[in-house]
Amino acid sequence: MYDSITASQCPSDGDLYLGYLDGAWPSYNDMVRLFPNAIHVPCTVFASDNEGLVGDCENGDMTPQTLVTWVVNRRRSGADPTGYCNFSTWPAARAAFQAAGVAEPHWLIAGYAQPPDPSIPAGAIGHQYADPGPYDISSVADFWPGVDQLKVVPMHQPPWVFEPIVADLGCPSGGAWMLAASGALYAVGGAPFVGGVNGKPFFAGRTAATLELPDAAGKAAGYQVIIVDTAGERYGEPGS
Repeated sequence: MYDSITASQCPSDGDLYLGYLDGAWPSYNDMVRLFPNAIHVPCTVFASDNEGLVGDCENGDMTPQTLVTWVVNRRRSGADPTGYCNFSTWPAARAAFQAAGVAEPHWLIAGYAQPPDPSIPAGAIGHQYADPGPYDISSVADFWPGVDQLKVVPMHQPPWVFEPIVADLGCPSGGAWMLAASGALYAVGGAPFVGGVNGKPFFAGRTAATLELPDAAGKAAGYQVIIVDTAGERYGEPGS
């Protein structure tokens, strides 16, 4: 994750960008504009502003005590907030929550070891570990509550891609067949795969149009579905 008081100074290869909503150098809106495909993390420096997902607790911004107030207000508004502070302030910030009887937020901790160490300290969700110039670099957990939305992994990865479909037909045993103009036959929902006429010499130059269930004679021949082309010719599948 990158953050800066000047969005244009950040590299363009980030997955996450933290920007400030308020204070002397608001940068959040520019982060959204310049990096539209990334995840944007709104940060506030004023406890009186009931906004943002990260509260900045450092000199000139929130104190440990006002961070507690901001976290309580953000939770009342439905947010799952994170506190930002450096390693030296962290114990005091945690103590402020314990003294107030308020559950601690997630923690984004700043520390600049040399050489840079991107590992995330125990008890934190992220670590701002490098300041190479006009921007900072942080490592964060794969899932950051309050920032990342719950994600459902796609069932098919990569996604299934079909040719343009010209017809479909329910299979008597369940599922369905879908017919492409090329004569390709797709079986979905548990329908058996029975082949197709695409790529076969006898179907060269022809275009599939629709599907039918076989009549008694077709069933006797072992066909499960009939492909009909635009000229009205019929092809039983599975074919020989």
